[in-house]
Formats: sequence, structure tokens, C-alpha cells
Amino acid sequence: MTFTASLSLFFAALLLGALAAAIAGRGGRSLYALEGVMLTGGLTGVLLSHEPAGVSLLAAGGAGAAAALLWGLPLLRYRRNQVLAGIAFNGFAASGAMIAAQIIGGVSYTRKGYWLEIAGENVTVFLPVAMAALLIVWLLVHHTCFGLRLRLCGQSPAPERMGLRVRVVRGFGLLLAGFLGGIGGLSALLSLGGGWRMAWGVGGLGYAALALAWAGKYGPFRAFGLALLLTLLYGAAAWFGAPESVQTALPILAALILLAIAGRKRPAEERMEV
Repeated sequence: MTFTASLSLFFAALLLGALAAAIAGRGGRSLYALEGVMLTGGLTGVLLSHEPAGVSLLAAGGAGAAAALLWGLPLLRYRRNQVLAGIAFNGFAASGAMIAAQIIGGVSYTRKGYWLEIAGENVTVFLPVAMAALLIVWLLVHHTCFGLRLRLCGQSPAPERMGLRVRVVRGFGLLLAGFLGGIGGLSALLSLGGGWRMAWGVGGLGYAALALAWAGKYGPFRAFGLALLLTLLYGAAAWFGAPESVQTALPILAALILLAIAGRKRPAEERMEV
């Protein structure tokens, strides 16, 4: 896999993950389980990577959506601590992935079906998928009745008193967020040049994407810009021959720095821009 191809997969994974966190955040739920959601969707997708690309993408998205609902629905019903639930779910997903990989005798996958030929160049299918998701999320959140309801649920408790079914709206938001996160997880696993290792998970890209969504105040185009910035930093580190451990840790460290610069409060605790 070429250096450019690896970067495009990395960028698509970050962007899809950040968009997933942005959708959930607009509904008032920070997707702390994003790392586990991406890992669940990604592992499901790579296990079907020998099938047509569309099948593995839909499977990854479906598994991610199921994982997000598994994490989020009890919180919508019982209002438990989101942070602790997210940490527990991420650990459960990582352990489950290792057990599943051992049971099936290792994870073998291929990247051959995930490329398109555009203007004579091979482009990963995840790049147009991520750009289409960016446009769809922007239109959905800012130009539809569902998006208006979602933003109202994240900004004020008033919709519930007005008769809006807040749990249902947030549930659909989590469903869509998990779908995008699952596809992003598949892109993340395929971006690992040396092949997937069970101990890596998705390389911390779920945490980095969540931090990008926070730093960008859940704005889709802000998430795009920040994901592009982190991809350039990652590419520069790889280009100059930084150790593999540095390349792996760099996205998370850079995302934390961006988050610290963006402000002390989490976006869910502020009045977000419409």
C-alpha cells in the first residue's frame, strides 16, 4: 500500500469518526464509546473484506450502529454516567475483538476491493464515502426537521416539555452516528500498513475523532478541517521517518492539544452554534 493511500484511509477514518461524534453530540450525547464502536464495525467489516466492498461497508456500518445503540439506549432510559459507560464499553469491545480473533484463528483480510480508478489514479472508496457523509451530515443537521429536533434535544430540555420524543430523536442520532463510526473503523483498520494487531484496536483514532468533534464544537466542516490538519501532521511524521510508536501516538496528542486550545468546556455543556 502506498504512502498516499495510507494517508487517505487515515483521513477518512478520522473524518467519519468525527462526524459520528458530532451527530451524537448535537443530540446532547457525547459518544464516549466511539473507540469501541469503530473497533466493532471495523472488525466486522474486515472479516467480510473478501466480499464485495459494498457488503463489507454496510456490515461495518450496521455493526457500528448496533454497538452505538447497545451503549446509548440504556443511558437514554436510565441516565447513567456517560463517561464510565463509554470506558467500560471500549474495554469490552477491545476484549471481545481479541477473543473473536482467537476463536476464528486470526483475522485475514484484503484491501484489493476498496479502490476506485478516478482520472487514471487509484483512490480509496472511503474518501468519496467520507466526503459524501460530510455533505449529508451538514444537510441533515442544518436543513431538515430531524436536524432541528436533534439540535433542540442537545441544547435545551424544553422539547421534552413540548411533547417532542427526545429519547427517540437521540436514539436515531446514535444509530446514524454508529453507522458512520463503524465505516470509519473499517477504514482505520485497513490504514494500518503492517496489518491489524489485536492490541492496537483502531489505534486510538476513536478518541482522536471524539476530541476533534469537541474541539470543532460539533461542526461538520470544522471536523473536516481538523481531521485534515491531523492527517498532515501524521503524514509529516511518517515522511520524516519518526518511530512507529510516535506515529501512533501523534494523532491523539495533537487532538488533545487542539481540544485544550479550543476551550475548557465540552461543547455539550455550551450553547452550540446553529
